[in-house]
Amino acid sequence: MTASSSPQVALAAAGGEQAALFVRLTQAKLRPTRARLALLALLDQPSQLPMDAEAIYQALSTQDRRASLGTVYRILKELEQNQVLVREFDQDGRSLYMIWRPESQGQAVHLACRSTGRTFLFSDPALRERLAEVLRERGLSLGDAPVFVQITSQAATPAARKTPRGVGVA
Repeated sequence: MTASSSPQVALAAAGGEQAALFVRLTQAKLRPTRARLALLALLDQPSQLPMDAEAIYQALSTQDRRASLGTVYRILKELEQNQVLVREFDQDGRSLYMIWRPESQGQAVHLACRSTGRTFLFSDPALRERLAEVLRERGLSLGDAPVFVQITSQAATPAARKTPRGVGVA
C-alpha cells in the first residue's frame, strides 16, 4: 500500500464526520479502508433511510467508488458482525442496513415501517420494562439489547385506503 492510498492519509484529508467513522471502525477492530469508509459515509447521512446492498452498490458507483457488489456484501457482513451496522428486513425479506448509533443501545426502541422504509428511534422505559417482564415469565432476558418492531403505516394498508373518512377499522 502506498502512502497516498493509506487510510491515515485519507483521514487527514477528510472532515470531522469521516474522522468519527474512522474511529468507529478502529474501535470495532476493523481496518478503516476506503471502501468501508465510503460505505459508512453513505449510510451516515442524517436523512438516510436503511438501504439494501444493491442500493448501496449503486450509490457508491455514482460516487465513482470502485467496489464490486461482492465487496459491498462482504463489508456489510463484517460491519454487522462488529455492531457497526444494524440489519433489518423489509416486507419482502430483503436485508436493509443502517448505522448502529450509540442511542441504539440501552433503552432504545426501533420502529421500522414495512411499507415506507422509514425508521423511528425512541426511548420508552415503561415499554421496555413490560417487555422484560413478559420475557422473564418465559425464562428469557431482554438485557440491554435494542428492541426492533416492524410496523405498517395505516396510510399504506389497503384497508386504511378503502375505509371512508371518519369511520374506524375494528
